Amino acid sequence: MRAVVWNCRGAGSPLTVSQLEEVVRLHSPEVIFLAETKNKKDVMIKMKRRLKYDSLFVVEPRGKAGGLAVLWRKEIEVRRVLSTEFTIKLNVVGKGNEADWWFIGVYASSTDQVRAHQWKVIENRSTIWGSNWILAGDMNDIMSGDEKWGGKLRSENSFRDFRKFVNDNQLIDIGYEGIPWTWCNNWEEDGEVKERLDRILCSWDWRREHGKAKCVHLQNEASNHCMLLLDTEPKHRKWKQRFSFDKNWVQHKKVRGIIASAWGKQQRRSRGFRLKQKIKECRMALLQWRRHYNANAKTQIWRIKKEITEVHRGQQEDKKGRLSTLKKQLTEAYSNPRQVDAILSGIPQVITAQMNNKLTKPISEMEVRKAVFSLHPNKAPEPDDDTLIFCRASIKEAEQVKRILELYEAASGQKINTDKSSVFFSKNTEESNNAEILRLLGGMKQVDQSKYFGLPMVIGRSKRQVFNYIKERVMGKIKGWKEKLLSQAGKEVLLKSVILAMPAYAMSCCKLPKSLCQDISGEMARFWWGESEGKRKTHWVEWGKLAEIKGKGGLGFRDLLDFNSAMLAKMLWRILTQPNLLLSKVLKGKYFKGEAIWKTQIKAGDSWIWKSIMSAREVMERGVRKRVGDGTTVDIWKDRWIPGEGTGMVATPMPAGCKILKVHELIQNGKWNRAMMETLLSEEDCRKIEGIPISLCAGKDKLVWPFTKSGQYSVKTGYMLAR
Repeated sequence: MRAVVWNCRGAGSPLTVSQLEEVVRLHSPEVIFLAETKNKKDVMIKMKRRLKYDSLFVVEPRGKAGGLAVLWRKEIEVRRVLSTEFTIKLNVVGKGNEADWWFIGVYASSTDQVRAHQWKVIENRSTIWGSNWILAGDMNDIMSGDEKWGGKLRSENSFRDFRKFVNDNQLIDIGYEGIPWTWCNNWEEDGEVKERLDRILCSWDWRREHGKAKCVHLQNEASNHCMLLLDTEPKHRKWKQRFSFDKNWVQHKKVRGIIASAWGKQQRRSRGFRLKQKIKECRMALLQWRRHYNANAKTQIWRIKKEITEVHRGQQEDKKGRLSTLKKQLTEAYSNPRQVDAILSGIPQVITAQMNNKLTKPISEMEVRKAVFSLHPNKAPEPDDDTLIFCRASIKEAEQVKRILELYEAASGQKINTDKSSVFFSKNTEESNNAEILRLLGGMKQVDQSKYFGLPMVIGRSKRQVFNYIKERVMGKIKGWKEKLLSQAGKEVLLKSVILAMPAYAMSCCKLPKSLCQDISGEMARFWWGESEGKRKTHWVEWGKLAEIKGKGGLGFRDLLDFNSAMLAKMLWRILTQPNLLLSKVLKGKYFKGEAIWKTQIKAGDSWIWKSIMSAREVMERGVRKRVGDGTTVDIWKDRWIPGEGTGMVATPMPAGCKILKVHELIQNGKWNRAMMETLLSEEDCRKIEGIPISLCAGKDKLVWPFTKSGQYSVKTGYMLAR
């Protein structure tokens, strides 16, 4: 069964009916539930006739507020229909071996106290529905702050009633596909707020019987709420494809005549209807022409390539002439080659003839095996279409960006999707200028508090508010587990494998607030010790001792602050050991030009990511060592280059007036100069230094991490050092 659930914000609007007609045409739902119809039964009867549905049940609105309606087709057998002011309940007869179940469409109040009472009403009446039912509609509430974008940060206490209702009734959120929110206030700039107010919840038995059921969020223009498309038996169906005009069609002489002929057909009735019919006639005429001439650009290119392959393989006469004709057709099928040249001319040539010969040589089986087995077991190769373009926030540079995008479209045949493209402005730009830039770029949206690859794009003054989504996800996971059914070993596995992994991605490049880490640790501790009859059990051991490594008597739960430092130290290690990375070059050019990273001062205006990386200097400095190659860059008195335990620095203080500073000055003829070292260093230091092997080929000095066999930094050893 397919059902559409929608808070339409008024069923009498012509746009509302048009949007419903489109959804019915594209998805063919058997049931439509509408909330906030704001119209009486006679209006809904007209809608039922227009949409061609068989049955209708209406809950009248109070004045011009509220109102519910449900429409269904004869393919669905409904045994009973019940209702309240905020719900309509259909008893649906199961197909085949399926049991009967209840569909409850809901429109919850926006007032907290009223809504809390409504949850109690539903809970009391759920005994009528048995154990096989779903609740779908506008809940007018969210489960956590992670389901809200923009606006004020809500307190944890404000989610209590809705969470309690869901948990007490053991309901399951069936999830969604599409955009993450279902409602938007449609305000501009900072005032915009988006929330997931609409959802579908189901009982355990219903989910067990409809395991493949899914919900899709469908955007529309008639309401500020998304439609929910429920499909209990999703199958691979060939949906009706939306019509799109191919700009290459205008190159055909017949197309203009086809459009003129279709547009010129006489139409009657209202002006708007005539316009709609003219557009429809043009669409149908072009579709018929496309099917006849197969004029789609991609299909035409594929067809010509196939013909070229067949001519190559065949033995037909005038083979050379035929190939020449086909290649000419293929050239014409592609976009204007001058556009491609314009793009390629701006790309510097970095592949030499020698490199090209190496790249084009036959591929061996060993190379293929090496490439395939180098992939992570859970990964697959695929292209990334994401592109970042940086420029100044000026009209002139915006025009250049627009020109580049247009060249790319012409050269590649791909269209830039402005709906999925966005622009981020720094806080120092003028709003009036920003609006003009957005207009030049085809109406791209400005982003402020969105995420990119799972991390916030903007990190403001309140770091706790920015990263609070991590805590909310942790709480959601913990409260979803039935802790009474878990042993201590089971809890340990869940906490280590799930909860402790959740903040790891953000920790790899951002330092989380101390209070946030403490809150997450507190939630873990409460889950670990459990509850009895709604009361927390005694915490016999503080969390800090449980977080100790097992070798020191703990259970191996990570201390989040120390683990955060170990993760950030890995980023710092990459910057130090791979200076040619683009990331390393950008950060060095911006933050520590011409000076050592250890001496760099952090400024108030530095980015939070840079400040986070710099916070790991203490861990890195305590562990990193310099391995002597030719000794030209190793400072005898300041660097950590002595192997073994301890600080890694020479214990002897630098003599007054000493001019010997670098390690290479202690080396003579490929050996340590014992006589010189004895004049400068203690016997213990001399003994340790003589144990350091000297590179025979005068290799370069390099950084090593002495706590791993490979000499490369690892988060595990970094965490142990931080503890």
